[in-house]
Amino acid sequence: MALNLDHLVGYQRASFERAALWRNWTLLGQLLVAIPGVLSIFVTDEQFLYLLAIGGFVLLILVGIFNRNYQHHRNGAETARRATLIIEGVDHHVTAEEKKTLLEQMSVSSKIAAEKNDPNWFATKEPASQKRLLEIIEESSFFTRYLQSTSALVMGTVFALTVIILIVAIFTLIPMSETETLVVVARLALAILVFLLSSGTLFSALAHFSAWNSAKTIQSRANLAKVRGAGLADTLLIMGDYNSAVEQAPMVVPFVYKFHAKALNERWNDYLEQREKDAAASTTT
Repeated sequence: MALNLDHLVGYQRASFERAALWRNWTLLGQLLVAIPGVLSIFVTDEQFLYLLAIGGFVLLILVGIFNRNYQHHRNGAETARRATLIIEGVDHHVTAEEKKTLLEQMSVSSKIAAEKNDPNWFATKEPASQKRLLEIIEESSFFTRYLQSTSALVMGTVFALTVIILIVAIFTLIPMSETETLVVVARLALAILVFLLSSGTLFSALAHFSAWNSAKTIQSRANLAKVRGAGLADTLLIMGDYNSAVEQAPMVVPFVYKFHAKALNERWNDYLEQREKDAAASTTT
């Protein structure tokens, strides 16, 4: 497999798609792992309990495999994304040794990357330069900002609704339940809470929110640095902060980009128009 540096966007897109697929399987596996624990509350047959325990253990192993595949493709995608910023942004040539290292870190073939590549992926028309790199970071931060905020809303809503339903169910059953039933309800509540924590629903929502906040700040910094003609040091600092924010953030919630792609592109076009108007106004004053 030969690495084609002209298809870095393709490597990035294909790897992120596969990472998202394996993340979905991981989340599904985490849900299924919690089911044997919930069922065990209502089961008294010892043999069936043993089967539930074995099933839970097998599911746990599968979740580990799914998560490993997710991390593999996520790492490949992030490597391609970082390389894209440098090579697409400032067109710096890499040595044969670095090209070999990049190839080893890719998680998809060059054929798949070529199919997913889009030479017009970024809106900037600037030639290779620090200004082009800053515009790429600004655009990427714009999309990251909205996708992460929507993901935070989705994950936060899932967590809140689950907790609300659980609380309502408990307070509804308590007045009419006997002691034995209350014990079952308490166990069920604990099992659901364990699932919420193990699946990272709450922590994912908080991480998405943090990524949104970081992307919002970086977008403003990139735009300001470009307008002021910032030097190489400032540009690299902004790029480093962007890389850090993106890599620490969870993957966007499934189907969020698919459902919002058209609206986001329209928002981005509106943003570009307003940016050009602001730039024209500043030059005339």
